[in-house]
Amino acid sequence: MESDANSKLAHRYEIAVSVFLLALTFLWRDNPEFVFPEILYVIVLLLGVNLGTGVVMRRLPVGSWFFAPMTMANCAVITAALRCSGGAESRLWVLYLLPIFTSCLLLTGRQVLWVLLGTLTFNGAFHATAAAVFGRQELFELVLKSGVLVFSGAAGWKLASRQRAAAERADRQRLDLARLEAQAAERESRHDASDGEGDLGLMVSRLTHDLRTPVAIILGSTELLLLQDELPHDELRRDLERIQRSAKSCSTRLDWISGIAGRKEFHPVPCDFPALLTAALTEAGPSLQRRRLSVETVCGDGLPQVSLDAPQLERVLRTLLAALAENLRDDGRLTVSTEAVLDEGILSRIRCAFRSEDAVPGNRLDLDSTVELCLAREIVRRHGGELVAEETLGTRIGAFFTLPAPSPSPTI
Repeated sequence: MESDANSKLAHRYEIAVSVFLLALTFLWRDNPEFVFPEILYVIVLLLGVNLGTGVVMRRLPVGSWFFAPMTMANCAVITAALRCSGGAESRLWVLYLLPIFTSCLLLTGRQVLWVLLGTLTFNGAFHATAAAVFGRQELFELVLKSGVLVFSGAAGWKLASRQRAAAERADRQRLDLARLEAQAAERESRHDASDGEGDLGLMVSRLTHDLRTPVAIILGSTELLLLQDELPHDELRRDLERIQRSAKSCSTRLDWISGIAGRKEFHPVPCDFPALLTAALTEAGPSLQRRRLSVETVCGDGLPQVSLDAPQLERVLRTLLAALAENLRDDGRLTVSTEAVLDEGILSRIRCAFRSEDAVPGNRLDLDSTVELCLAREIVRRHGGELVAEETLGTRIGAFFTLPAPSPSPTI
């Protein structure tokens, strides 16, 4: 059975039609086809059946079993109305569509079929008994009216079942969203800021897990709204799609962060740093080419091997390339230089610098502006190095980081 709201709406329309028909009958009471005042009494009875159905439905927890007999009562009253408004020639036979459409909204497919068969039975029995001679013309009219009722019922059931399925999906999704929201509130209420301070990986893992819930709520809510066939205007649909794309982008970034935070230990091995830089440039190549950005690499001589976690350092390189590229104008040029330097004359270090003279005026690189840059800085620190953004002067922009070579395995 459909929701109570749809049930009340369907019977409200039936009552409105009955009131309209009652007024119409009274105003045209001199119509020779009407048997007056019997037709008036029948229409009042039809209104009473619909009003009674509405009252019972509001006051008692009735199920689908209640609507089937009330629908058949409607058919019986409509048949009486036909007899009092011209017999077989009555134009009120279209009133049979009312119980059919109502059953499509409220009942299951099998119940709708029984209501349709009952309606056809009432209509067929009336025409068979009302006509003085049941010939070919009368048979044609009966088949024509029955066909209209059958095809109208089939179309109504198809549309109503589609709407019912969409409404059920929406209700389930609303329940899921409410559950997610309750879980998020519960986690927030017992959140302890001191947890994970000694382990950044644990803290980031927990935060990304907590952030997935509001992102899922945003995605689910936008999908709920986009399920509606008719939105107030196209701009709203475009706004919802924009919100959906942004939420999906957040979800992708959370996956990326979880991939880093999930690795609680580094696995440093001696690596060739220029090879890592080449791999990062190769992967970033398509996005750089779309903006026609060129990258020049300058590698110093005698670079020592660095003990590092190659996948995570490659992420750092890709993050810096993407962050610098976002601040450059199209057709800009970026220089990536790598050299060996001495730190206080004792330790040998690798210094990798990203610089460009083609920054968009007013743009600057802020390492705290995105989660990716914050994590990149933390990865470099875990390797014993430091990531620094250079001061932006006009169109000059840059950043560099240093790594010890060799470096002991960092501790968590």
